[in-house]
Amino acid sequence: MDATTLLITVYCLIDDWLAGRRLRQRGPQPTLADSEVLAIECVGEFWGIDTDKGLDDHFRRHDRDWFPALGRVHRTTFTRQAANLWAVKAQFRQQLLTQISFDPAISILDSFPMPVCRFGRADRCRRLAELASFGRDEGAKQTYYGLRAYLRVCWPGVIADGHLAPANLHDLTAADDLLADAHGWALGDRAYWSPARAGFLADRGVWLLAPPSRSARAQRRACPVGCPKHGGGSRPYSASWSSATTPNGSGPATPGICGHAGNASSAATPSPSTSASSMASAPCASPTSSPNNPHTGLAMLW
Repeated sequence: MDATTLLITVYCLIDDWLAGRRLRQRGPQPTLADSEVLAIECVGEFWGIDTDKGLDDHFRRHDRDWFPALGRVHRTTFTRQAANLWAVKAQFRQQLLTQISFDPAISILDSFPMPVCRFGRADRCRRLAELASFGRDEGAKQTYYGLRAYLRVCWPGVIADGHLAPANLHDLTAADDLLADAHGWALGDRAYWSPARAGFLADRGVWLLAPPSRSARAQRRACPVGCPKHGGGSRPYSASWSSATTPNGSGPATPGICGHAGNASSAATPSPSTSASSMASAPCASPTSSPNNPHTGLAMLW
């Protein structure tokens, strides 16, 4: 699809969706239609233009014929109008999710930093002052000032949910909101490691898989092989290793949802009624060992 066809298709899709909707209770209608503003933002972001000035400059220079009203408004007017449509964008995204094919039973959780200013200006920065805070960027190994974006991505790459939070919010706290309406598998990095939280989510039908934190791995290495609490010290990297085998008692071990050693013959897919306390005391049940599980073997990715 060429650039012009993409631009026209997105504009028509948004304009048809907005038809008959009254977005303003009073006052004059804007010079630049709301559907034009949303189309410019969507297509511009897809093309990698991620600044307000960049969007304004590009579409004024290259697509003036398709958006003639853009030449009659100032860039700051366009920016304010786009910002005021944030609720409409959220509703439109929810509408698009109903038309996109994806598997909600397989989710990936992740986050990334969003600085609001340079670190040297943090003490006098007033941007989003009620929300921004200091946080740690593990990728860059440095402290920054701003927000953190948390996303839940479903197979094969559809962003099903997202939240903005202060930079000092722990990933596990944000996971509660991201997984509020989720079910099935949820994969995360070591920031989401928590056996207690995994047990709580299991009661809701969400199987959270995450590699253990550094402290948990160090503790596991210090335990003797076969330790009933930590599953032994011979497996240093796993979300939740269990010693379960195939139902007939043979075959390789498969990872479960807790860190306890389990029995092969009693392994079964955990039910949503399983409580966190029973998971902590009972043998590990591996969700991958059930012949009726359509995602058998997924946890072996870890």
